[in-house]
Amino acid sequence: DKGILEETPPPTKKQPGSQVPESAKATKSATDDAEKEEEEEEEDEDKEATQKEEVHHDDEVPNTKAALPKPSDMADPDAEIIFQPTYGKHRKNQDAVFAAGVAYDASTYMLFVQSLLDTGYKGDIVLSVSSLSSLKPNVEEFLRSAENTVVYALDLACVDNKGGDANDNVNG
Repeated sequence: DKGILEETPPPTKKQPGSQVPESAKATKSATDDAEKEEEEEEEDEDKEATQKEEVHHDDEVPNTKAALPKPSDMADPDAEIIFQPTYGKHRKNQDAVFAAGVAYDASTYMLFVQSLLDTGYKGDIVLSVSSLSSLKPNVEEFLRSAENTVVYALDLACVDNKGGDANDNVNG
């Protein structure tokens, strides 16, 4: 709290031998302090905004993997993997992003995969797609060539809301 300051008229041009009244000095000092405090607050806000915009790289982010068990560690020792990827291979000790996509064209898959890679992501990209025979042109070729991609192609049986057969995923 700076207290109440009395208003003083603006200083006039200083004449030789004249003195500035003490109340004018106190007002100027309080104004300078308030302006300095406001500038510091703005600098702090700018720093906070900059910190929020910063991208953290792997070497800057604390390692949290140690706190999370691998699913394979939690599985029954007698568990048998019965579902294998159509192509690609899972890499142990790598993160994985899972997604499902049916009836998309190659550009959609390209955008998804490339956007992950552009962030610096180096883990597995695991995709579940419709059967190879029903993929749109160039999708299979792209997915086979995409870095760190594991694909599960599924023959899907589409049904409508009454349990009957549907022609495709749009009507089912």
